Amino acid sequence: AGMRGKDGISQENYSRQARKTRDPKIIERAAKISFHYDNPVLFLEMTKLWIEVEPNWMSAKSLHAIALIKNRRYEEAVPLIILAIEYDDARPFIALYESLASKQNMDKLLNFIQKIQVKSTDTSYIDFVKAEIFYEKGLLEKALKLIDKVLKREVKQKYLSSPIELKGEILFKQ
Repeated sequence: AGMRGKDGISQENYSRQARKTRDPKIIERAAKISFHYDNPVLFLEMTKLWIEVEPNWMSAKSLHAIALIKNRRYEEAVPLIILAIEYDDARPFIALYESLASKQNMDKLLNFIQKIQVKSTDTSYIDFVKAEIFYEKGLLEKALKLIDKVLKREVKQKYLSSPIELKGEILFKQ
């Protein structure tokens, strides 16, 4: 139904079957369909159901964090974001960043990043995002200090852009 432009029918059918069968694959599909069609309420319901059915499945927890973020329930998402980072899944963190990346939300975003960073063992990615935020706010010295810290560690492919590129932009603006 979704392929024929009947996304409401597809969402309704999958979510009804997910509730009825409690089959993890159907629930996952229903969650992904609701995400695809930007239905945050149904997305949250389906990810919550998925966690009920498969409480130890990291993909369910990661998507649930994203669903919480889409529903602006940031505080509830923080523990799941930390867990996802520990499992090398940056998607919830990126969703938080994208949700709050506007100029008027930068301080709120930094506050959530601090909460996540305090409880996370892998802070390279978090430091990188903080450096980007400081760069956007014009705090070039802070951004440069953080990006140098990131560059001294092992660089992973999960970054939004290259730390070296960001360092170049910072140095160019100074």
